[in-house]
Amino acid sequence: MANQFHGDQGHRFDLRFFRPLRADLSIKKSSSFFPPLIAATSQRGLAPRPAQVSPEGLQYFAWALAVGAFVCFLVLVVGAQISAPFVDANKIASPWLLLASIIFATFAGLKQYQERTVQTVQLVPSETQSFYGVVKQSDGTVTTQIAVRIDVFNISEKSIWLPGLKLLHPKSHAPVLQKAVFVQHQSSHLYGPYELPAGARTPGSADFMIQADLGDQIARRGVRLCIEDQFGHRHIINLPNIRKVASGR
Repeated sequence: MANQFHGDQGHRFDLRFFRPLRADLSIKKSSSFFPPLIAATSQRGLAPRPAQVSPEGLQYFAWALAVGAFVCFLVLVVGAQISAPFVDANKIASPWLLLASIIFATFAGLKQYQERTVQTVQLVPSETQSFYGVVKQSDGTVTTQIAVRIDVFNISEKSIWLPGLKLLHPKSHAPVLQKAVFVQHQSSHLYGPYELPAGARTPGSADFMIQADLGDQIARRGVRLCIEDQFGHRHIINLPNIRKVASGR
């Protein structure tokens, strides 16, 4: 019989529903480890996504100029050591090329930092609905499962979706068997990797299943995770007092 979590309200969190998603898989509505989720269905079974995210052109252009200026600087410096015609050019141009490389690299680095720290969504976690548990599987392995329930507010002027999820604490190099961020569709009860329109609000969930016993670390310091939008902007969630649910079979 599949391992299950038993929440403090009598819910049964069946581990069978917490498994790696395939492109053609929809998660059935249930009281499983996931909230009542049904992934968006298209021809491939998940909500459609644009093929690419437009690059931050100015940032990449600045990096390219920085690298190009530094390469030219190196060419002149090396050339001055082996060929007389390079000596005068090296004296005149090398300081400016080095300065340009530093300026462009600094600009690109600041631009990258700014882009990654911009807040496009506001994430409000619910400590009462979020939980974690440690379960021993039938094959003897131990998994830690974390479910963080959140309200998601799009505070930007663009449609946002949240493809990136990383567990910051507890730190672990153990295999991550499952991780996903789902939000509720604006016009239905379905949950999936949907886009959130500008100014919209919706409930969502960030879930992990990790092949390790992280229970003691979570009990001491809670959970800290990072959710990224499609532009790479990072949004941090802290749950120092996330509740533990009992495990059973």
